[in-house]
Parts: sequence; structure tokens; C-alpha cells
Amino acid sequence: MMMAMLQAGGLELLTDNARGPDRENPRGYFELEAVKGLRRGQQAPWLERAPGKGVKVISRLLYELPACCNYNVILMRRPIGEVLASQRQMVLARGGAVDAGQEASLAQVFGDHLAEVEAWMAVNNNMRSLAVDYPDVVSRPVEQASRVADFLQLPMEVEAMAATVDPALHRQRLCAGPE
Repeated sequence: MMMAMLQAGGLELLTDNARGPDRENPRGYFELEAVKGLRRGQQAPWLERAPGKGVKVISRLLYELPACCNYNVILMRRPIGEVLASQRQMVLARGGAVDAGQEASLAQVFGDHLAEVEAWMAVNNNMRSLAVDYPDVVSRPVEQASRVADFLQLPMEVEAMAATVDPALHRQRLCAGPE
């Protein structure tokens, strides 16, 4: 969702479309396959093409980014229960089995990882970060698009960014329950 917003807002993305749209992500993944090869201390030639562009990097690979560069990181946060429900649905759709006991431990691992990543970015002088909650983007897209544009300090098309948000694609939602 965020990559589509950035693109609509006018930011050029660095992608290769190696992984196209599918049932889980009908708009595509906006990934660059070379990012998956990040290893600490190794060259990342694609970084030469990255300045001023949006690049999708999963949180566990942020540690592998070379310290010689400065990064603006938009960290998309989604409730862990929604992440697990989405993963469960993908596994089941592919004919796999889901272990309910593992899901509880995965929730703890994911939560701990996110806290660790945020703390690590806070002490790295070459990283600026903005945490954006997925449910907030869905419920208040103009407000969140404006936050992103302010963070990036770029003239972006905020209304166009917000227009890419499709609440129908937020299929795994946690219920808040009765008030």
C-alpha cells in the first residue's frame, strides 16, 4: 500500500516487477529482487541507483544496509494478529497446514523484532524513520499521506497518494469488539 502511495505521490520507485500482482496483492509487490541479497559488508550495486527513489526493504534487512548512506525509512506497522491472519490465509490457499501453537510464539517474535528495529533505527545517525500504522492509513489516508510527504520533505501529490488507498484490500482486520 505505501509503495503505491509513494508512486502516486510522484516519487520514483526502484523496482523490477519480478514478482507481479497475485490474489494476495492485486496491485503487485513493488519489490526489487536485488534487495533480498543484502548482506552486511557486501556491495549493493543497486544502491547507486537508489538516491531520491523509493525502495522496499523488509525490516530484518534494514540492518544490512551500508552505513555509508543516509536513509529515510517509512516503517509500516500492522497489528501482529492481522499479519498472522494474512500469512495463515496464504499458507492455506497454497494447500499448507497452520500450527496454531506456532502462531502465538510468532506473534511474540514479530513484536520483539519490531521493537528492536525501531530502537536500533533511533540510535543510527544515518536513519530517519517514520512509523505509519496500516489501519490509520486505511481509515485516514489523507492525514497519513500528508505525514509521509512532510517526513520526506518532498512536494508530493497528497490527494493522489490518498486516492490509492482501497479499504477493500484491508481484508485481515482485528475486531475491536463492542464498546
